[in-house]
Amino acid sequence: MKQFSIFLLALGFLFFQNIAWADFLEGNQAALEGDYEKAFHEYLEAAEDGNSLAQYNVGVLYSSGQAGVRDETQAFRWYLAAAEQGVEQAQLKVASYYSLGRGTEANMEEAVRWFTIAADQGSAQGQYMVGGIYVSGYGGMKELDRAFRYLTLAADQGWPDALGALGAMYENGQGTEQDYAKALELYQQATAKGHVGGIANLGRLYYLGRGVPQDFDEARRLYEIAANKGNTTAQVGLGALYMQGQGVELDYATALFWLEVAALGGQDMKGREALREVLSDEQIAEVQNRVADWLAAQQNQ
Repeated sequence: MKQFSIFLLALGFLFFQNIAWADFLEGNQAALEGDYEKAFHEYLEAAEDGNSLAQYNVGVLYSSGQAGVRDETQAFRWYLAAAEQGVEQAQLKVASYYSLGRGTEANMEEAVRWFTIAADQGSAQGQYMVGGIYVSGYGGMKELDRAFRYLTLAADQGWPDALGALGAMYENGQGTEQDYAKALELYQQATAKGHVGGIANLGRLYYLGRGVPQDFDEARRLYEIAANKGNTTAQVGLGALYMQGQGVELDYATALFWLEVAALGGQDMKGREALREVLSDEQIAEVQNRVADWLAAQQNQ
């Protein structure tokens, strides 16, 4: 279904090009019928004649291997050809390939350049990626003012990841003045879109009383939603609530459970050792069983 959506999206732009449109249209029809080998050959003819959307679709088929041949180097070649003709999705693919060293040598400067080209054409995803790179300092590029500008552009388009990231900048005073009320607004918007990080961050605001009256019950409710979707920030937050009996009954075993789950996701909290000191071997074994059951349930979802 994912590939169908790509081909149909491309079809929507068909009439903006007069290059090899017949081959491109036949490729779309073949793809919709599930004949990806025929689609590939039709797209390839159009791509070699300069049709940028066909070039993008050839890249998709080389990357997915649906036409029988998987070749990331060829995928990159055709994505780049389409990107140079202004296809936004191709520009994002080229940026991603450069950042990962996929189908080409890793080159963070080129990745940022292509993400920026897409961003400056109005791509919310590109704007978010540029903002995220500059706020994190990935590849040695840390420019909070530029990060704030691009994340604002993406958030204004409703991109969920950008809403959460921009909220964090307001909450922490990065690239802008600290503003808990604005952070709250952005986290609420991200939460309404189901963004797990936004839900966890909103829980943190309620836990700390930032921009809202402190409310451990609401913090727990939000943390539980995000924690059960794998967010380690929320898992640690739940562990803290159970460890301190805030919004819940004091429960060291459940506190340890959530901290153990968070540790599996890379959040290794020293509080686990203190909890193990006050729990019996039997209780610790029970916690480990709960963790195993939780992981199995997550894998089955």
